[in-house]
Amino acid sequence: MPIFAERPAAAAPVILAMSALAMVSAGGAEPGQDSAKTPVSAKPPTPELANLELFVGPWNVVETHYDERGNVLATVKGTEENRWVLDQHVLQRSYTSTGTSAFRALGLVTYNTLEKKYHGVWLDNLSSAGPAVLKGDWEAQTKTLICNLESFAQDGKPVRHKIVERFVDPDTRVATTFLVRGQEVTKKLEVRYTRSAPCPSSIRILFDD
Repeated sequence: MPIFAERPAAAAPVILAMSALAMVSAGGAEPGQDSAKTPVSAKPPTPELANLELFVGPWNVVETHYDERGNVLATVKGTEENRWVLDQHVLQRSYTSTGTSAFRALGLVTYNTLEKKYHGVWLDNLSSAGPAVLKGDWEAQTKTLICNLESFAQDGKPVRHKIVERFVDPDTRVATTFLVRGQEVTKKLEVRYTRSAPCPSSIRILFDD
């Protein structure tokens, strides 16, 4: 769920969003936790968190960046590794891409049962104004996570984005990031994710539900 603070055109999602978030060793075990000991049968504790199961796994990424007029500025490739942490309560998204500079990011996404909203944070190695935060909703019929993301520019002014992250099929999803200025909405980034390992049958079943 891409994604976020303004950065060079060659940088990655603004995530998801959404897909909602950044930094850390991709796919590495959580401190004090041996991922190899996590039960294979473990399931997210709520139906809302179970929706995020579709994101789990390794992905290949192609970013397309746009200027204010809709012209393509750059195309960049990368990878994303998504896994559950904290007993299936939080989805961790570790993102890497290369362009004019290497971009690394870590996103965390969970579900707030009080607000009935997905909540997340996004951190990366190119921003220094703190984490971006997101809130969003899942559209079950279209398999789409729609999030509003807020961050801050270097001058301290708030920056707002809308991220629409839609699953085309169990192995493909597309996240589109729009910059929001008042009533003006401008497409800034489109990220296409392709699963880089066979999709587990359990995820295919979830997609068809």
